[in-house]
Amino acid sequence: MDTSGSVRQYDNAGGLMGALAWTDLDPFTQGYIEALFASSVGTPEFWVNDAEAGYPEGIGFSDLAPEPLAAILADCERFVKLFGEWPLADHGKHFWLGRQKDKHPDFPPLTPRMGDDGKVYLS
Repeated sequence: MDTSGSVRQYDNAGGLMGALAWTDLDPFTQGYIEALFASSVGTPEFWVNDAEAGYPEGIGFSDLAPEPLAAILADCERFVKLFGEWPLADHGKHFWLGRQKDKHPDFPPLTPRMGDDGKVYLS
């Protein structure tokens, strides 16, 4: 997964607040995002809408849309508050994988998908 670039962050009124780089994230959240991408690339939801394009290449952190990144940050923060501080990337990976297996009732499974704009969204 490409960890270069950044994702712009907006406030509720749509004003630009700044951008987050990969290095701005704690290891737990980095691990969560790594597991999200690793378990998603190659699934039908990650096909680029242009049939000639096929699977996206070089997809990475900067391809996350701002809304899902904000939701990821909130979910990771809430998970750590509920279950104690787990600062390691492996713990973030386990959170994503457990969530997808419906092992965390407060955090239902999510489906990452490629939007028409080429950004990654969660539903």
